[in-house]
Parts: sequence; structure tokens; C-alpha cells
Amino acid sequence: NTGLEDDIANSNVKYWMYGHNHWSAKHEIGDTSVISNQQGYGYYEECAYDEHLIIEVWGTLKIFTWH
Repeated sequence: NTGLEDDIANSNVKYWMYGHNHWSAKHEIGDTSVISNQQGYGYYEECAYDEHLIIEVWGTLKIFTWH
């Protein structure tokens, strides 16, 4: 639980990607796909990294912040 679940669920964001952790995950919050695809330190850490998980982003970059 990050405390952002309500913000994500109420957003119009299609994909929410995050990182800097040591596990990979994909789940849905509302209509948003929440994705973490971590490679980790492959020589001693298994993070379930999916080398085929590619998301191409097209269009205008919009940056949102929460206060």
C-alpha cells in the first residue's frame, strides 16, 4: 500500500509505471495498469523481470504532481 491508490483509481492515466524496488509486478487499480518491471542484480537476485514487456509511449508528455 503506497497511499496513492485513490489518486491512481481516480485518474485518467492508462499506465502507472514505477521502479527502484526489487520485484516486478503488474496489476490494475481502477482502469489503470500499474506496472513495475525490475531487472535487479541478475547475478544473484531474481525479480521476475520480463524482457518482452515493452510499452511505447506516443503523444504529448504531461507531468502531474500531487500535493
